[in-house]
Amino acid sequence: MSALYDLVAQHNVNKGEKGDLRARAVSRGTIGKDKLYEWVAASSGFHRGQVEAVMGILTEEVIGYLQEGYDVQLDDLGFLSLSAVSRPVKSKKELRSESVRFKGVNFRLSAHARKKLKYIPFERVESSAPVSQTDGGIEQRAEALKHYLSTHPCITRTDYARVAHLLKGQALADLKQFVADGWLVRYGAGRTVVYLMKR
Repeated sequence: MSALYDLVAQHNVNKGEKGDLRARAVSRGTIGKDKLYEWVAASSGFHRGQVEAVMGILTEEVIGYLQEGYDVQLDDLGFLSLSAVSRPVKSKKELRSESVRFKGVNFRLSAHARKKLKYIPFERVESSAPVSQTDGGIEQRAEALKHYLSTHPCITRTDYARVAHLLKGQALADLKQFVADGWLVRYGAGRTVVYLMKR
């Protein structure tokens, strides 16, 4: 399967206008941890519970080492490292350790993973402007979503809005209705919410 891309106009900050078109990767969706655990279990011979337990332990150990200031290598995938932030100062004496705060975690892809990903085949997808929620009806949109989920493990609200050609609010309303109807399941919270077909 190929990865997806679309062409978007780059904004020219100096002139206040759109510039040349550039390629931008488009996500097919988010693979949730439950689906990942199932796939690892199916391909490794371990039980799903064992996979989940190992991943839970690994997660806590990685966080612990990051808290202690270590970089962490994740097998042949890459390296995690801390980033910090503070207010700007003129000299080192102006800043105390208590003023330095956690900013985030950097990820650096390993040479092995970079080599394997270097020649990804890409397939262009066409952007579609959102249309009125009355187009097609919710039943037709439900069938389109079921068809999408027959070939994808899950979908995000953003991806559903693109697939169904809806505005954000109507896409979310649809997904809530499908969950209430009992055939769609919501996993996660905040920015990591995904929707899966109920088994």
